[in-house]
Amino acid sequence: GVHKNARATAACIFFMGLCYNLYMIKNFIFSAVGIVITAYILKSGVHFDSPDTLTFAKNVLLVTIILSLVNTLIKPIISIVSIPINIVTIGLFSVVINGFMVYITDRLVSGFTVYSFLYCIYFAIVLSIIHFGLSLFNKKD
Repeated sequence: GVHKNARATAACIFFMGLCYNLYMIKNFIFSAVGIVITAYILKSGVHFDSPDTLTFAKNVLLVTIILSLVNTLIKPIISIVSIPINIVTIGLFSVVINGFMVYITDRLVSGFTVYSFLYCIYFAIVLSIIHFGLSLFNKKD
């Protein structure tokens, strides 16, 4: 409850300090939009606690920030440790790693719920596809 949101808020303040140029802000907005679209597509297994618009926006913001931080800080370590299994699975294990990043985010943000690990994997796959689509509109100048 409270501790999860306190950690998330601290991460939010840290992350917002990093958003110093328009390109990064644009990426952040595209990520948030991608997360909302993904949650809508997977609404039977993904839920944002959203009693009102402000709470929904706060939860989307926190998920975007925490998922970005988890992907930046934790994913590289897990990816390196799992190189052997990734080789054996011809890279398919990276989908499980991405799902695990969503699972960690789910555990850290109280207003965001993914109902199973399988939905975490679905979330990671759909979000990757949506990010690819949105990236077509986000060329660095």
